[in-house]
Amino acid sequence: MSGFDLEERESVVTAASTRVLLVEDEALDALAVTRSLSPQPGGSDRFDVRCTRTLAQGLAQLGRDRVDVVLVDLCLPDSEAEHTVAR
Repeated sequence: MSGFDLEERESVVTAASTRVLLVEDEALDALAVTRSLSPQPGGSDRFDVRCTRTLAQGLAQLGRDRVDVVLVDLCLPDSEAEHTVAR
C-alpha cells in the first residue's frame, strides 16, 4: 500500500483481486477502510487497496495503474464536494 504508514499485511494478492484506489486524507479513516477490506486469517486478498492522500495523487495513480473501484473522500485538501466528482 502506498500513501500511508499502515501495518504490513502478509497475504497473497491474486490476479482475481479487485483493485481499489482509496483517496483519503485522514489516516485513521484510511486505516479503517483498509482493514475492513482485509482478508480473514488464512484467506487470500479479495481486494488490493492502494491509498493516496489528495485528489491529485489519486488522479496520478489512475494514470499509472489499472483500478477497478475508486473510493473518494469528498473533503480533500485539494478538492471538495462537487469539484471532486467533476474531476
